[in-house]
Amino acid sequence: MALIDKLTRSASVRACTTSGLIVLTRKGFEMILKLHPEIGIKILKGIASLLSINLRKTSDKLAEFMPPLA
Repeated sequence: MALIDKLTRSASVRACTTSGLIVLTRKGFEMILKLHPEIGIKILKGIASLLSINLRKTSDKLAEFMPPLA
């Protein structure tokens, strides 16, 4: 999300096992968008999909606490 909204990252991660890591900086992301827009679109679609899934989960959790309408 920070790649898109330029705000501070909202989460951290810790690996349970030895892992490899690839860092995508904002500058690198903007370069991908400029030089390889088809790859940038795939990345943006992936981010949008994850955000959509998380928003749906949050909405479902909130709905559990709301009284029924009517």
